[in-house]
Amino acid sequence: METIVVVLNSRIMENPDLDIRYALPELLEAYTQGELCDDGCDYITNEELGIWLSAKSAKDSYQKVLAFLEEHLIYGNHLIETAKVYISDKASADLSDCTLIYDGCETLPDEATRVANRAKKSRTIVLKIAGLLTQDNPSIKETLAANLQPLIDITAQWQCCVSLLTERNYLCYCNANFYLKDFLELLTETEGVEANGLCVDETAFDEEDDLYNWYETLDEQWQDMGFCMAIFDAKDDDNDGNLIFPYKADLLEELSNLAMEIDVRIVALEEY
Repeated sequence: METIVVVLNSRIMENPDLDIRYALPELLEAYTQGELCDDGCDYITNEELGIWLSAKSAKDSYQKVLAFLEEHLIYGNHLIETAKVYISDKASADLSDCTLIYDGCETLPDEATRVANRAKKSRTIVLKIAGLLTQDNPSIKETLAANLQPLIDITAQWQCCVSLLTERNYLCYCNANFYLKDFLELLTETEGVEANGLCVDETAFDEEDDLYNWYETLDEQWQDMGFCMAIFDAKDDDNDGNLIFPYKADLLEELSNLAMEIDVRIVALEEY
């Protein structure tokens, strides 16, 4: 096996989240269908983190790394503009034994261009997420695209999407203070419940239980239909609750990976 090293500089990243050291290798392995594999990470300087990948041929595979970084954000970072990529024909090679083959920092755009590039990429991702959540409802897509156009901040873009999907009953906003009657009323009006014919057996719920017990009851009721309850933080300082929606369990990973690109965590309830 040979070596590819992706070097990230926290000083110039938009969001230097350390979880990137786990997420990037996992996403690249999926993107290349196992052609690239995680081979560890290490600090090179106080600001630089190296992520090692193993490949049968570093020369053949590094272009796929660049293609992934060009197409995707990771935790809100457009890494194609800031990452460096090194390769070596040795296995688990030290950085000193590798050759620099791509230097994003060398042609780093000015701040205004970087903001515009990232905003354009994140708008595309938000629209994809909305498409998955609404089964590509054309009305939602058209309205959301128009609303997103002037927004350059990722959080503002996401909150715009959340607001529209909540308004159109694709998401159900809940907090720990809800009574069972209110929770069930909101849930049964959610588009995903109606469109997918999901049964909500109200007799199975205990009014004395908390919100998370009610979520688990729904998972049990929908298990045979292949659906689960998914959840994410509203990321809204004015609200302390979560947004929930039913989703096909076997498709949730795709949605979660897309959300990760804009630093949103969407997971099945059991993982929350």
